Amino acid sequence: MPQLVDDLESPSCRIEKWTVMLVGKKIGNSHEKDEFPKSDLPENSRIITADSMTTMDYNPDRLNVYLDETGVVTRVTYQ
Repeated sequence: MPQLVDDLESPSCRIEKWTVMLVGKKIGNSHEKDEFPKSDLPENSRIITADSMTTMDYNPDRLNVYLDETGVVTRVTYQ
């Protein structure tokens, strides 16, 4: 699957699109029903686990993917 381009979309549209595609799935290496390939995430993204520490710098072009303790995506943000 080709990488998706977000440059021309509004921030709320980007968040909604990624929320629909990711929430409830695990990040992995395949296109399985309950999994989303890490390689299909935007280049400027980071995966944040329940016990991760992150920087607080603001980057409106960075997709943040939040995982719960079981590795399932719970929410996404751009910041």
